[in-house]
Amino acid sequence: MSTYISKNAILTSLSLLHFVQSIVTNCGIALQDWQGDREMNELRFSYGALVTNIKNKTKEWSLGDHRGDKQKYFKRSCVRLLTKDELAFVNDLVSVRSYRAIFPPQATKLTNTHDAVSSF
Repeated sequence: MSTYISKNAILTSLSLLHFVQSIVTNCGIALQDWQGDREMNELRFSYGALVTNIKNKTKEWSLGDHRGDKQKYFKRSCVRLLTKDELAFVNDLVSVRSYRAIFPPQATKLTNTHDAVSSF
């Protein structure tokens, strides 16, 4: 049985994909474990973790996101910001994973590709 993907489903998915891609900015890689104090609104992460949405607050402290934690403090020295090329690579990975999550291979099989495209 083949599945037809509606125009709205595709547009919604592409909007979601754009949203997910736009999240991956101002990223860094953890140079060491950081076990922040939850009571002090500090982030926790392990060596090699991806910290996103980084905003520098002082010379020593930044805010960032990791997993479910949003805009919590961490020591700037614990994270190395990604270069433009590294950030492009991460964005490519996110977009491929997001695309596969939104359009799994078995769900994107169309009976008539021309009909799906011409409906736009």
